[in-house]
Amino acid sequence: MKKVLAFDLDGTLAESKSAITPEMAEVLCGLLSHVHLAVISGAAVEQMSTQIIERLPCQGDRLSKFMLFPQNGAALLVSKNTAGYETIYEDLFSKEEGTKIVDALELAFEPPFNLARTGPYGDIVENRGGQVTLSGLGQQAPIEKKSTWDPDQSIRMRIKAALDPLLPEFDVKIGGMTSIDITRKGYNKAFAIGKMLEYLKIDASEALFFGDAVFPGGNDYSVQAETTVECIKVSNPQDTLDRLHAILSTYEEATRAASMG
Repeated sequence: MKKVLAFDLDGTLAESKSAITPEMAEVLCGLLSHVHLAVISGAAVEQMSTQIIERLPCQGDRLSKFMLFPQNGAALLVSKNTAGYETIYEDLFSKEEGTKIVDALELAFEPPFNLARTGPYGDIVENRGGQVTLSGLGQQAPIEKKSTWDPDQSIRMRIKAALDPLLPEFDVKIGGMTSIDITRKGYNKAFAIGKMLEYLKIDASEALFFGDAVFPGGNDYSVQAETTVECIKVSNPQDTLDRLHAILSTYEEATRAASMG
């Protein structure tokens, strides 16, 4: 019986850049009656809100138990329902840091990588404030295009290997289907998990994390490698949903048992 469930977003709670399904929204609202929820993603808070918070049928006090960690932990915001969000902390790149990262990413447009500098699917490079993201096909590429571009991460692994020595003071991580996320050194999902435990004043044993990229080089792997929080590797949002149905049933059963004395 955990006190908080934490999640990656794309590939775990929802398909890439897509809203959670109505069934997922119902399950998350059910869980909010029993536990805190946290989502840690490379996305900006506006994108996370569109994909998750705006889709939830529950309102009121329950939403105050929902925490968002945009840009892989560069900020923590707590939902305040129609009042928006309360920012608990926020740490953004300086202008010089952002410029250095974007300049380094220019190598992706040169041999041997030759990524398109512009295309029909939105920005290839996006500075989100506390994270810079390279999206191989553009920010708004359709899932069917993303899923076939770099399924084994081999393209991004080579780009990451080239970026690492250029950006030694930053973390370069593979995320999603087509992305490389760059944050300050140490600002990863493990960092966000630490901030989450600190904010809730709970122990690592009282948290559970779900992610689809829990593998070396993946942007969920730091939780397994750098914390003692229990991790569940999922294969897709449906896998997550199936597990959450079972967890919700456990909480509901425990609540019924407690009410009966």
